[in-house]
Amino acid sequence: MDKNKTPLELFLDKIKHRMTMQKIMSTPRTFEDLRMGYTTEMAEAYYVIKLCDDWVDEIPVRINLWINVIDEYFGEFQGQWKYYAIAKRLDSIKEYGPDERDLDENGEIRKDNLTNDDLKYHTVFNNLYFYESRDILQDFIMEDIAHIQRAVMFDTVVDFKRMFRDLAGKDVDSYNINPETGEIRKSEFGEYELHKAADSVDAEDESDVLYILACIINDMMCKLRKKEEDMFDNHTEFLQQMREDCVNIINMQLQKTSSWKELKERAK
Repeated sequence: MDKNKTPLELFLDKIKHRMTMQKIMSTPRTFEDLRMGYTTEMAEAYYVIKLCDDWVDEIPVRINLWINVIDEYFGEFQGQWKYYAIAKRLDSIKEYGPDERDLDENGEIRKDNLTNDDLKYHTVFNNLYFYESRDILQDFIMEDIAHIQRAVMFDTVVDFKRMFRDLAGKDVDSYNINPETGEIRKSEFGEYELHKAADSVDAEDESDVLYILACIINDMMCKLRKKEEDMFDNHTEFLQQMREDCVNIINMQLQKTSSWKELKERAK
């Protein structure tokens, strides 16, 4: 276990490990795969597992981004939306150059009497949600979780030992590694079946937790999306709660997030 990783990262590492077998079996290796007729089913499986992988990878990145943006908002800008937006507008002009609406009649950058329309692309919410972009997390809907859950369960559903036995015409030995000593020893049939059953239960549990995590992140995204119509305000309570929820997600204390509490209440 990597002690430098957060509980969220460790959990998502397990999910990515679960998806490895589907990735291996669907990924083309050489151009010969094309010449041999890489099937539509395999191409679709590869496309799906690529999206699943990208979605999982983006979760900790986005959570850390949210925390950093909110910390900057309350730290450097004292939680004042207009102060933040004015500063970010100037940063954008310096980096990308001004357009006509940024300049006054003398060709100087306008700094006074700025309207909400001047600032609407530079509020804190524009750095928390990409309103005019396609995005793997923002475009996600809960029906998509089924693809990821199937990938997580894939190697527990397929009996590779039996598959190899059918191909080779004889049993294929499996081995266990003692986690304490590192000793490798041959597994007996009963041990293999018990391990397979226990691994399937673990995968189901991880799949269920992943579903809860997806519900929470999707709910947070929906709340941010709605702020497009209401971003000209400090939103102190909302952003403080969002940061607290992000910390709870990082620590995998999902039951403490406001989104999970609200989702449970709605389900009653």
